[in-house]
Amino acid sequence: MKNNKKSILFVINDFNVGGAEVFVFRLGVALQQNHSVFITDISPNNANKEFKEKFISNGFQYISPVFSFSNFTDIFLWKCNALLSKIGIQHFYKTISVFFARNYWKRTLLNNKIKVVNSHLLGADTFVYNNIISASSDVSWVITLHSSYNPLHFEIKTNVEKQHIFEHASKLFNRANAIIGVAEENFKIFNYVTVNKTPRKIYLGYDANQRDNIKLNNFSDSFNFIMIGRAIPEKGWEIAFDAFEKLLIKAPKSRLLIVSPLNDYLTFFKEKYSQNDRFVFLGYQEFPSDYIKQAHIGLLPSFGESLPYTVIECLGHQVPVIVSNRGEMARMIEFETEMEAGIVLEDDSNGLPSVIDLYEKMLLLVNNEGLYLTLKTNTEQAFYKFDIQTCVTQYEKVFQEITHE
Repeated sequence: MKNNKKSILFVINDFNVGGAEVFVFRLGVALQQNHSVFITDISPNNANKEFKEKFISNGFQYISPVFSFSNFTDIFLWKCNALLSKIGIQHFYKTISVFFARNYWKRTLLNNKIKVVNSHLLGADTFVYNNIISASSDVSWVITLHSSYNPLHFEIKTNVEKQHIFEHASKLFNRANAIIGVAEENFKIFNYVTVNKTPRKIYLGYDANQRDNIKLNNFSDSFNFIMIGRAIPEKGWEIAFDAFEKLLIKAPKSRLLIVSPLNDYLTFFKEKYSQNDRFVFLGYQEFPSDYIKQAHIGLLPSFGESLPYTVIECLGHQVPVIVSNRGEMARMIEFETEMEAGIVLEDDSNGLPSVIDLYEKMLLLVNNEGLYLTLKTNTEQAFYKFDIQTCVTQYEKVFQEITHE
């Protein structure tokens, strides 16, 4: 592939920290060794500015997702829309906007010689279908499936709504040139949607050899647990906090390192535990790996997951994990029959990861150094399948196949 340089456009929902966005960043950085990498976001007003700057400062070439008229032209076109509607010509503004948007993307793709588009998450896939693929027949499109397609998310929908989602997904999948799933959970959508191609499975990749040069607090005087993720209830934050509170009674020298943006949800807990210095709220961290290196055990008692990046990061830095039995997590920590680099939680009577079981597993690892060291030793082999170079090679193979080069 070294002599087959491509211009690749990644499309994401927005520049906010999530598993899909972090993966795009790491895949794009690795691909830049041999390719030109571009990125666009479909909701630019929702961007985390620091996170967006991280992409741009690491070589991503940003493309605005929207064509916009000048204020004068916009006002003029709306006036035309109003006048034309009076004589029965409807939707003039929308029609002219779509025309200029497609022309914008046609010129953008041509000027930057973009031949491959790779979209991540349902919103981004829909944007590509409506705006980019319709603008050029010379572009090949790869959809990477994340949790947004998992049928679990559709359970609260009515039958009519679910049918609409499946029909929409079918339209996207059958137009794309290739479909990649990152976890077995992603492929359940194909029980409801028929596609004209065989989806492939490629695990998310991570470069565990990166050195993140940032100043850190030192937590070497305690047995440290770490939890990383978005500040949403589904990640199991309250489960982790309740279990850790119980643990402190038996293991008062433990610490819980909490790496997540501080929104209203997580700020509530920060204030709740403000008098307890064993709960360490670190906020958003651009480079969390050095905090991971200071941890003994990673936690993710989530009740809605696919293939969480935080587990990959922990394994890559020889940190065993305690995880819920959701998505791919049980498989992530396996590498041979009955060989694991962590512990899988049981559910409680409500079908959620058990607080009591998490507490007991945390206490077990604090007190049983032999078990902890065995799990730590196992992380290296469990991580091998997530190495970034393995991931890059597989993506390059897909790009080569769909562009027939």
